[in-house]
Amino acid sequence: MKKIKIVDVVLKYIKTIIFEKNAVLNTKDAVDIVQNYLGERDREHLSIICLNTRCEPTHLQIVAVGDLCHSTVHPRELMKVAILSNAASIIITHNHPSGLVIPSVEDIEMTHLMKQVCHFMQINLWDHIIYSGENYYSILQESPIFNHDLLPTDEDE
Repeated sequence: MKKIKIVDVVLKYIKTIIFEKNAVLNTKDAVDIVQNYLGERDREHLSIICLNTRCEPTHLQIVAVGDLCHSTVHPRELMKVAILSNAASIIITHNHPSGLVIPSVEDIEMTHLMKQVCHFMQINLWDHIIYSGENYYSILQESPIFNHDLLPTDEDE
């Protein structure tokens, strides 16, 4: 006879951070959220911001911690967070401790894969942002290989 475990999956509340706005309206808003939480780190931290249908941030989670120059994450880890938090949209962010916010080939490839996965799961991928200090780079807005139906840039306001 085989025993089957019956389980519940839950999100565990850790703490709250303050976000001065109600919704994420542009790339800078998303950067402000993660910098408020993470600050400057000495290793790459890849995180996900989950948004509801009104672009209000509902959940923030660090999904991977890497080394000085890269972090690795499987799409299922990002999607698990998005699904459990009932996200309508997500924003992926990671820092570059080097200070350079230029995306690597791996950053572009991961963004392309996540765009496909999110499309299949019917969750919007609003952006993938690289940040360091006051500098940031929006892969989906600034990379020519992606469609530009995303968060407005700061210049659009």
